[in-house]
Amino acid sequence: MDPSFIKENLAHLGETEARKLLVEWIINSTDQTSRKDALNLFAGIDNHRCYNFLEQLFLSDENLEIRFMASKILATNYPHHDKLVSLLTFTLREEPNIDLKFLAIETLYAMDSKRTRKIIFEFLDNILLSDQNQMIKGILEKFLAQSDGECTLTEEILEYCYNFILREFYVNQCNFYAVMRDGFIILLNVENARLSNFSQIQGLSKLTHLEHFLLKNNHISRIEGIEFLRNLKILNLSFNNITEIKIPKTLIDLEELYLSSNRIKEIKNLQHLRNLRKLFLDHNQISHIENLNALNKLTNLNLNDNELKEINDLNELESLNHLNLASNIIENIEGLQNLKRLTSLYLNDNKLTQITNLRGLTRLKVLSLSNNFLSRIENLEDLVKLTKLEISNNRIKKIEGLNHLINLQELFIDGNLIEKFEGLENLKNLIILFLDHNEISEFSEKHVQTMKNLNFIFLNNNPLNSQSLLEYRKRCKFP
Repeated sequence: MDPSFIKENLAHLGETEARKLLVEWIINSTDQTSRKDALNLFAGIDNHRCYNFLEQLFLSDENLEIRFMASKILATNYPHHDKLVSLLTFTLREEPNIDLKFLAIETLYAMDSKRTRKIIFEFLDNILLSDQNQMIKGILEKFLAQSDGECTLTEEILEYCYNFILREFYVNQCNFYAVMRDGFIILLNVENARLSNFSQIQGLSKLTHLEHFLLKNNHISRIEGIEFLRNLKILNLSFNNITEIKIPKTLIDLEELYLSSNRIKEIKNLQHLRNLRKLFLDHNQISHIENLNALNKLTNLNLNDNELKEINDLNELESLNHLNLASNIIENIEGLQNLKRLTSLYLNDNKLTQITNLRGLTRLKVLSLSNNFLSRIENLEDLVKLTKLEISNNRIKKIEGLNHLINLQELFIDGNLIEKFEGLENLKNLIILFLDHNEISEFSEKHVQTMKNLNFIFLNNNPLNSQSLLEYRKRCKFP
């Protein structure tokens, strides 16, 4: 007689006979689903005289779900049994499964007697004695001053227990990296853990104080099951298999989101992240910049290595400092006129043929335009604060348009078609100059005599005549 038959014929069999049949089924059956059904039915007709049977299930059954069910029945049906507190204490101290540990601590907390309070504080006291972390010791000392059990239990103490249980479990059994502050886990690093979803991280729902969650290099395909992480500030899901951006609406305090190297094709579902400062979407399959207007606190946007053809939808991002649009297929510089706070702009490895529409970007310090199809250096007059210009590997034949860049310290103009060493006279703050792989045949000390700060000059792989080569070798530090 299986559990469904017993349930249908309960009135005819009577509870005593039904309990006997259910116990036999639970002990002898190999069908785990029907065993759980039998145990559920047994819980409803338990006569509160079966403690030993349930305890044995809890302690030794091979099926963890059966053990967990048995422990819940014990906690519900036998809250005042003489042996229960001892069983819970054993579970708290010795049981490796954290869900059973949680159930034990929650049951002891709910019972709230002098004895159970003492057990909880002794548990924390043992952590204090065994843990070498001075910060953790300091956190616990104030709660253990009354470890005789008279101190009132609070939900905060229950949360401490959760977090200390999880910290030990994550570090010692999972090889995760966890950092605590004020008794709570605030950083959890589960990189390279071969996870396919968040539910594989046991106890995650207890980490309500988590601020930094690092999950790089896993196999996660969907962002779900983290809506309770309301204090999260940094979420790193780079190098996973995510195809859709779907951040829970409860994560309104998120400040940094890393989704590099996934399979994302669209920018969407970010409008509620109004505190977001950094957004990394590089190395994906995105073809349009869109749905970013609500992120007016964004300071760092990385869209490197996507499939972008044009620059748009950035008008509202007036707080933006760093913008990386490298390694796309962009043909024109446009849509940047409102980004007055921009200090770094990366447009290298695109399909640009002209330098245009950079007027007004007076705070720009770093500009990268290497690996494009540029033939002239032009329209840089407003960039007076520029300290680094990369324009390597283009089709430039002449050094020009740099006279206003008096703060320039690094200039990379190698890999072009430049024939003359000229147009650099005003760059008195220049420290590094790359001019290798060009067509320069003449060089002398007089070319750089105004550049008092120039420490490194590179002219390798130019057709320097013999005299120029001699001059270069005398001047350069790395021939």
